[in-house]
Amino acid sequence: MSITLQELQELNADRIMLIVCPEATTRKYWLTLQHSAGWKQLQAVQNGHVYMISADPWFEYSSVAIARMLDEALLLFTGYCPNEYLDYGYGESLTK
Repeated sequence: MSITLQELQELNADRIMLIVCPEATTRKYWLTLQHSAGWKQLQAVQNGHVYMISADPWFEYSSVAIARMLDEALLLFTGYCPNEYLDYGYGESLTK
């Protein structure tokens, strides 16, 4: 679901999870947005609580995908995930 910067400012969320589509227009807007004063004033941005997520598993609807979403959200928000088999998708590997 698309949301405007004004809507984000009104929500003043503690955390933001977002997907940026790979096509040129969206990427250009995202790169520009990151440098705007309105974006930088958001509480989540100031606190470093903006999380880039991928379509997989977030756009799926199955019990397996929901379990993966919960594991990934826990990992994003806390740096910890009890599921040792979580697929670290962003090129990161976590050591125990």
